[in-house]
Amino acid sequence: MNGEDIHTFKIDKKNQVSTEIEEKPSQIQLKQNYPNPFNPVTTIEYQISKTVQVQLSVFDSTGRKISELVNAFQPQGNYQVQFNGSNLASGVYIVELNAGDFREKIQITLVK
Repeated sequence: MNGEDIHTFKIDKKNQVSTEIEEKPSQIQLKQNYPNPFNPVTTIEYQISKTVQVQLSVFDSTGRKISELVNAFQPQGNYQVQFNGSNLASGVYIVELNAGDFREKIQITLVK
């Protein structure tokens, strides 16, 4: 392991911690959620190539923000966030990542 490695930490439902060693991300990227379609929980992954203010939000089909999953300065690294749609109706939702000047959206589908 050298000084260029990034550790990705994942905490499962039993509070067991696992770690993976990955190279530092060279770009900002929002990845497609999984599973998709989902019911009611899905995982959203993104990566940040430098420390920046990050906002990760979920919108309904009318553009109304229904959840703000992340709103914080985050250092370079790989991130995972779980989104629980148990209180929402079936349908297509938009996830938007804003990180500095970067903006990307993906569609996610909730099926009940």
